[in-house]
Amino acid sequence: MNMNIIDGLKLINKAFEKREERKNWEIWLAKYQHMDKSNFISFEDFIKNSNKPVNNISKEEVIENSESVRKVHQGIHLGVNPKKLSEEEIQALVKPI
Repeated sequence: MNMNIIDGLKLINKAFEKREERKNWEIWLAKYQHMDKSNFISFEDFIKNSNKPVNNISKEEVIENSESVRKVHQGIHLGVNPKKLSEEEIQALVKPI
């Protein structure tokens, strides 16, 4: 099979696009099971939204959030049961995102 480099690259690009579409379809199907009339999203809308950045947070916010997770993790290792904490105690440990 003789194919020039441009046609070969186009074919490879198309294969990557199909693989990405298949992955998105499988994710949408998993989410579809939990959808109802109030939160339904069509596959086309899902695709449009899947190409947008999910969250643009600063480096400082990432560090703050990880510190919150670390505090909760340390509390668990110290014997604190997070299920027994009040909502106020949990909020004091975890910075809302």
